[in-house]
Amino acid sequence: MISNDKWITIEAAAKYLGIGKTKLYELAQSGKIPASKSVNKWVFSKEKLDEWLQASKSIENFFLNLNPNIENNDLLREPQREGYLRANDFFSKGGKQAIIQIPVGCGKTGLISLLPLNISKGRVLVIAPNLTIKEELYRNLDITNRQKCFWRKVFVLEEKDMVAGPYVCSLDEGNVSISESSHIIVTNIQQLATNTDKWLNQFKDDFFDMIIVDEGHHSAATSWKKVFEKFSNAKIINLTATPFRSDRQDLPGELIYRYSFKSASIKGYIKKLTASYVAPSELTFTAKGEEKTSTLQEVLKMKEETWFSRGVALSQPCNINIVENSLEKLEKLRLSGTKHQIIAVACSIRHAEQIRSLYSERGYNAEVIHSKMDEDEKIRVIRDLTNGTLDCIVQVQMLGEGFDHPKLSVAAIFNPFRSLAPYIQFVGRILRVIVQNDPTHPDNYGYIVTHLGLNLDQQLKRFKEFENDDQSFWEEVTGGKEPEPPHEVIDGTARLRFGEEMVVSREIIDSVFEEDFATMEDKD
Repeated sequence: MISNDKWITIEAAAKYLGIGKTKLYELAQSGKIPASKSVNKWVFSKEKLDEWLQASKSIENFFLNLNPNIENNDLLREPQREGYLRANDFFSKGGKQAIIQIPVGCGKTGLISLLPLNISKGRVLVIAPNLTIKEELYRNLDITNRQKCFWRKVFVLEEKDMVAGPYVCSLDEGNVSISESSHIIVTNIQQLATNTDKWLNQFKDDFFDMIIVDEGHHSAATSWKKVFEKFSNAKIINLTATPFRSDRQDLPGELIYRYSFKSASIKGYIKKLTASYVAPSELTFTAKGEEKTSTLQEVLKMKEETWFSRGVALSQPCNINIVENSLEKLEKLRLSGTKHQIIAVACSIRHAEQIRSLYSERGYNAEVIHSKMDEDEKIRVIRDLTNGTLDCIVQVQMLGEGFDHPKLSVAAIFNPFRSLAPYIQFVGRILRVIVQNDPTHPDNYGYIVTHLGLNLDQQLKRFKEFENDDQSFWEEVTGGKEPEPPHEVIDGTARLRFGEEMVVSREIIDSVFEEDFATMEDKD
């Protein structure tokens, strides 16, 4: 029972605060003002309202007046702390557009939560690459969500700092007044791309002081270019796990911080991965109507040819050996008692079905997932994967950013990726650790399994150049080299030109080649 002498009605509170009753009701409903329910009516403590008024600084100064616990906060991960400090320094010196790169699983969502603090001089717009990540960001930025709120979980802000914010809202709530009373607005790139002008015209040019784009480089540049032009004075931060464009346009901004995969592996933020290549001592294939048997040394020379690597990828004997090697790695990981799983990538939907059959024939529960499937069927497959029913999922251009399932520990590659972008993005699906902050735990290891004839050792070589801070290589990958494949390739209906078809009829495997994905010695 609430004592009447300590509490006032919504009418009295609205008058005391000098705002409308409807507005006060909205604030109470959304948890943005201290209030309690008494006999189904909102009541307010004058003492708490006074504290709220004192804390309710202007939105323009809100983030600047906070005293966040960041620099000496041991609960923060190294890339979160270092990335924030580098951004603070960059913008304090007049910087405008920044790029920050940290691998999957290293705390990018937490870093996004930190970036406005003491840096933004007004509202912040956060643009997510898809709905899944948008919803996760919203939960982490919501101070009313006491279990998920990042600032609460790692004690970045004290309770007194969150009496009157920072408040977050979603752009799809469609109410401009909610955005005006919020400090952070979260949206996803598809929403902006669908009707950019509709959303942007609601806001003044100075409505946002900071724009944080999460993996925006995977979307068409025009989707967010209009946003940057509209809020031309805003600070812009592009965060990415893999800075590779898909539309051949430059990723805007200056690289101010990059956390290496090697460092992340040493710290135990991501799995330690080993690349394993099926290596045939003899490979017999038919091309242009002629059968030929090649040695390993000859395979090593031919694998750089597109016709050869594609033929290997689509030939059943090679697929069988990738499947069997991936299952061997899977069973090795499962000795820990954890049900690790395989994620495989195919060249087309038809190819994916063939690979699924190979796993099923060996007694493993496998399913295919691709963008053309019915939504209910996709949901069922994902559910079977996450609840452990599946041993393997074979995908065609699915399960990208935001798909978080740490028990995926074997990446089986049946697709001869032509550039680094899709290779790294696919490998990223198995990077998340199962046991946090324990680099040597047996469940924190994984394997990339493929065939030497797919020439993917060259993609790993290029990745290591990227890891070595090669500036010319950085400029290449941020400039974009990977166009989207034609739809007939994805569907599996593409026809090879005359003379291009190559089919492997048999191969002899007596060894595999293995190498670390990221070198494990200490950083230089």
